[in-house]
Amino acid sequence: MGKREGVKFLHVPYKGIAPATTAVVAGETMFSVASAAQAGALIKAGKLKALSLGAAKRMAAFPDLPTSAESGFPYAVASVWLGFFAPGGTPAALVERLQRDMANVARKPEFAEKHITSRGFELVASTPAEFAAALRAEVELVGEMVRAANIQPE
Repeated sequence: MGKREGVKFLHVPYKGIAPATTAVVAGETMFSVASAAQAGALIKAGKLKALSLGAAKRMAAFPDLPTSAESGFPYAVASVWLGFFAPGGTPAALVERLQRDMANVARKPEFAEKHITSRGFELVASTPAEFAAALRAEVELVGEMVRAANIQPE
């Protein structure tokens, strides 16, 4: 994003998102990127100010927080997701059954509240084909960001 927008950022490495977030709260750094699951309580407590949500749509947990697209940066999207994978060659019928059973559990209100929505995530429970398409789109987006930043493997 910095290169695309002509802005220079100084990367300050921390040993994880928790110390990086603490540094923002303490005023050691100006900003950081964090998930709603990690920073949501600090935002709600007024200890952090959320500037934008790097997502395609607004979150139910933060309905007044604009998305990066609404803020003028439609390409600045990052997602946090959890997915299930099976070995290549797993019979389609078994994949469909696993997906159906896991989606049924995830959609149970008590499970969703305890493990998903209370942590700032939104329940998707998509089909294997939809999940694969989302992964392909994310790989393309991240690849674009890597190319724009001229990041080279070491």
